[in-house]
Amino acid sequence: MKPVIIIAISVLIVGVSVTSISAQSSMDIPSWVKTNAVWWGEGQISDSEFLSALQYLINNELLKVGNSDTDVLEDKIKNLETENIKLTTENRVLGIDNARLKGIIDLKNSRENYVEEEIDTSQLTIQELKEQSVTWDYKDILRNEEHYKGKIIYLAGSIDTVIEREDYGDWVLLEVQTEEYGAWDTIFYVWHDGSRVLRNDTIGAYVVVDGIEKRETLMAGSYILNPIGTSMYLTCTSC
Repeated sequence: MKPVIIIAISVLIVGVSVTSISAQSSMDIPSWVKTNAVWWGEGQISDSEFLSALQYLINNELLKVGNSDTDVLEDKIKNLETENIKLTTENRVLGIDNARLKGIIDLKNSRENYVEEEIDTSQLTIQELKEQSVTWDYKDILRNEEHYKGKIIYLAGSIDTVIEREDYGDWVLLEVQTEEYGAWDTIFYVWHDGSRVLRNDTIGAYVVVDGIEKRETLMAGSYILNPIGTSMYLTCTSC
């Protein structure tokens, strides 16, 4: 009877099905294990001490757990590992996005200083903006940031994203796909506080170059550089 007692107790402890457990004859089970079972039932030993006895039976194949329960446990472990990888990736993405937004906010806070140091564009007419604008090249701005900072350029392209936040006030940040190369990574960030524009609108704008915005990618140690500037005059050419 005592081997049956051990098996019944083990079912309650380890939480596996009765049909998946088998035990050897009473001669195979050490007497100390049987004694532990009785003592555990009487409350004379702790759960952990009794579990050690069960573990001994399992390790020595005196108490066998069916493969179906093992498979269930393995599936649960695999699912947890997959979920952990997913959460780790999501956390990295959030960290990258947070760093990108911080860089944009820092540039926003210093935008007025860039404009005042280089050129006062606040009272310029469209004709004057045109006359003072300089020719530019997307990759050249990335290579020679200081040369372009504070200069006026004419920018044409399609709006990929309109970013609005409470701390931006009346300003919105536009992600503009430039027409220069037509590639996915030629985004030019533009601060705009005029009439509302929407995603996929085509625009033309005179922009004062503020600097370069650096965005980290999912690949460790890799990043993308994009120019950023402030619109002095912007018109929607597809509205």
